[in-house]
Amino acid sequence: MRIGKLLLMMCLVGSMLGACATKEETVDLLTIAISEQPNSLVPTRLEGREAGFVQAQLFETLIQYSDKEFVPLLAEGLPVCDESGTKCVVSLKSGITFHDGTTFDSTSVVYSLMHLIEAQSTDWTDSIKEVKALDATHVEISMNYPDGTLFSKLANPMFAMIPADSDENAKLDEFPIGTGPYKFVSGGKNKTIKLTRYDNYHGEKALIGEVAIVKTEINDALTKLRDGEVQIVLDVPFDAEDELNALEDVKWVQGDTSATAYLGIRMQSMANPKLEKAAFRTDLMSAIDVDALASTFGSRKIDNLFGHGVFGDSAIELDFGNTSDAWKGETILLVTPTFPSDFPLGTEIKDALTAMGYNKVTLSEVAQSDYATALAAEKSFDLTVFVWEYALADGGDFLDAMMGVDAINPLRIQHPEIDALLLSANRSVDPALRKDALMRIEEILVEEGVLLPLTKVVRHHALSARLTDPSFLSDGAIRISNLAFSE
Repeated sequence: MRIGKLLLMMCLVGSMLGACATKEETVDLLTIAISEQPNSLVPTRLEGREAGFVQAQLFETLIQYSDKEFVPLLAEGLPVCDESGTKCVVSLKSGITFHDGTTFDSTSVVYSLMHLIEAQSTDWTDSIKEVKALDATHVEISMNYPDGTLFSKLANPMFAMIPADSDENAKLDEFPIGTGPYKFVSGGKNKTIKLTRYDNYHGEKALIGEVAIVKTEINDALTKLRDGEVQIVLDVPFDAEDELNALEDVKWVQGDTSATAYLGIRMQSMANPKLEKAAFRTDLMSAIDVDALASTFGSRKIDNLFGHGVFGDSAIELDFGNTSDAWKGETILLVTPTFPSDFPLGTEIKDALTAMGYNKVTLSEVAQSDYATALAAEKSFDLTVFVWEYALADGGDFLDAMMGVDAINPLRIQHPEIDALLLSANRSVDPALRKDALMRIEEILVEEGVLLPLTKVVRHHALSARLTDPSFLSDGAIRISNLAFSE
């Protein structure tokens, strides 16, 4: 691996010149290298994993998903909904303040939720009709229809809390204000982002007082990590592990995410009518060696990737038998978004199919901004590879986007049992009811040869060995508030 070999060579040469001695870190300053500068840190304009990482230190949501269940964060408890599922009341914690000293209360909750709904105006937020304050610590959410994904939405970073009227005319872009363990000091386009510990934080206070987040090219970042100029490098290519572990003052960590990569196969295609046959779809799936794919990308093999990644624990066997020569001459259109160079899923799938005799596979990579349009088109693809990055909780939001009332249903799924199960799941926030329905849907999708889990998405980071072992956010980024320098 070029990065690793270059780093080791520098260290060997540096050791002879005394250049590999680690510089003394300032104990109360944590410097973090990221590869891309966030365009915005505001929840309603959140885009990209770097922005998500910084935003997670500044902002918080009413509830969060932790250890496979929803738990309150800024709320006193989980939302309580009436029998119809169209009115839900949220009780708020008292005594919490925003970074600017203003009080977190029902007024700020109403503004935060409605601000996103008005800014987005998409199918994703259509279920929420109105949010109103009942008193200072209680908010009522009125729904246009029962929405089983409401909890997932309230736990989504885009629904993070901000002070009332704080983002009028996009003011928060200049100076973000949240309730998180760190508060914003300074930053901007192509500038170092500086954070400081929020001493009035309502939870456990951050252990390190100051944070500097710097956009740095990966080779330069790893050199600075070795020399002690930075203490964390986010998102290091997975094949640098052995080389980085060989460095005495550096440790390699892996953060699991709530995301899974999938192969989606259309049940119906005007371009390829044979996709209507389940035998053809499962034959395509059987050509993919999922274990080898996971190993290639450094993801640890876990049981039932699909179940763990989206719908909870499920005992589904991914065994489709052997491929058949009867289908080998078919033309296959594979469309994917553009993946990072160290995560070439589209290419890997094409190569796997070609190796099994499917020699008419055409791969088209499109920009993320054009991907939804490509999925909606009738003749644009037979197969697609995608990563669902916000599959929080039991996966209801995943299914809502795939097959919900207003979804484009890109895989052209038609199955009466799925329709009935979706109806029951989408109208309930009852975890037990939803889990039963969603796990049965999972079985059907796999058995029908429509959706195949490829690999759980993980992120790799490099840290100074002087830092304590980190914990991780749901997107695989490092939670920095509980990091400390060891003695």
